[in-house]
Amino acid sequence: MPTPLDGLFVRLINHRVSDEHARWEDYLTECFVHLLEHDHDLQERLLGPEGLIFGGRHAERGPRPGENLTFATQVSLDRYSRPDVHITGDQGFLLLVECKAGAPYDPRQIRRYLQHASKHSRGSVAALIPRRGRPVDSGVDDPEFQGIVEWEQVVDLLRALPAAGEAVDLLRASLLQLLDTYGLVPIEGKLPWEQQDSAEGVEAVRSLCRVLSGEARLVAGDAERMGRAPDLYRPDDGRWRLLPGQLIIQGKGKPPRKVMAHPVVLHPGIGSFGAFVFNVGFMHAGTAGVPTVSLIFDMQRRANAYQRSASKFLQQYLLAGGLIEGQELEFDEHRAMDLWARAVRRGTRVMQRVAEHSAMRELFDDEHMKVSAVGSQIWLTLAPTTALLGQDSADPVRVAVRYRKWLEVCLDAFFDSDPTEPVARLVAEAVMPSIGRF
Repeated sequence: MPTPLDGLFVRLINHRVSDEHARWEDYLTECFVHLLEHDHDLQERLLGPEGLIFGGRHAERGPRPGENLTFATQVSLDRYSRPDVHITGDQGFLLLVECKAGAPYDPRQIRRYLQHASKHSRGSVAALIPRRGRPVDSGVDDPEFQGIVEWEQVVDLLRALPAAGEAVDLLRASLLQLLDTYGLVPIEGKLPWEQQDSAEGVEAVRSLCRVLSGEARLVAGDAERMGRAPDLYRPDDGRWRLLPGQLIIQGKGKPPRKVMAHPVVLHPGIGSFGAFVFNVGFMHAGTAGVPTVSLIFDMQRRANAYQRSASKFLQQYLLAGGLIEGQELEFDEHRAMDLWARAVRRGTRVMQRVAEHSAMRELFDDEHMKVSAVGSQIWLTLAPTTALLGQDSADPVRVAVRYRKWLEVCLDAFFDSDPTEPVARLVAEAVMPSIGRF
């Protein structure tokens, strides 16, 4: 039986105030600092003379033996500077830490914090970021900057700490669960996603997919790129609906193998007509062919409703979208289905235009790219999944960089392909049939 505190941090984040970017990062910082404040072994391994932050060249800048520390978060230094973590000691120690989980590392923030730290004789600054987001050069050359620590290093440290009592051990386990949820746990060795059907294989894929979800959140937070989305894909609440999906697992036990996929979905602002899916497939070749990375133009949910009651559905859909006002549409079932079939064909042409996007041709081999329609889902196969992950193992840093580039290029191609055409022409043909063919 699970204890009442199992998965504490993970459960709490599900009840947070909804803020898809800043809150997601701030929440991890709060949980981390809460543990750090109460876990003296963790403090020593992070802040001590041999710790991750002050070990080696600047040990004298760390806390002195017996110095009492005070931990705070989100302390405003001035109008433009608010480090995530603010640690002070009663003997003059000061450490400002910038924590990143989804947003990219920014050396300009570090330089602003250094201006404040330089006013203290024992002031220092550090950054805590994902391994996949570590730059080749920190961009900061200052003795008061203690450098970059990776979340994955914190995970290794936590796993190696000796037991500290039931309460602290439970908090450590909860933070490890949360870091795993954020995709910040190291992935070691080979990724057996196309090998033996086992719980270990599924968990390895699940951990990698959390890394992919972190990259999708970064892309969703790119206001310039997402601002290019056509009007149909602009949500009314202003929050981009580029949502990483859950890892899809079907089947149990021994072969047939588990079928797994990681979808990222761009929902339109009206209904679900024309959802755009960037899908990474994981499946055994002997079960369902070669696993692929694919794009899907998905009208499935609307298609099902439409096929059950085509004429009534189309009227309700147009009215719900505010596209007509109280107008009765008079046409028979045959005409309604004919219009729907045309919309699907136009959706297929949208995906063909996506395939022809010049930037995509520089990333993907034409040999693997093909468009196919399955019901009202139009699939564009991009590449085998091994092209994204590598043949034998998954390096999460390289995979994350490659995955984000692929996702960005595919979104740009989709935005440039006029994805509103199928629904716009469906409306025009239904409301104004006298215009003629489209």
